[in-house]
Amino acid sequence: MGKNYLNKKEKIADYCELPKDILLGVPILSLTGNRELRIDNLKKVLEVSTEQIRILCKDYIICICGEDLQILLYTKDELNIYGRIKEITFN
Repeated sequence: MGKNYLNKKEKIADYCELPKDILLGVPILSLTGNRELRIDNLKKVLEVSTEQIRILCKDYIICICGEDLQILLYTKDELNIYGRIKEITFN
């Protein structure tokens, strides 16, 4: 997907006051301190260990690194991770 296409969709979302996550299909991350992370709009979980969890989203992979990581809830639309979260990267 080209950058111009995304920019146009973002402008439309802004103009119509629509949530970008719905129009663009991007994930929503909600972090509570460094202990809990909720991710909405994901495709699937790629890797799970106590030190790293990798999540496939529409346009990239989210990598969560930390200690004692565990998935508390995993549904088709939502993922809840608990543990000591040290780093979140987007590849």
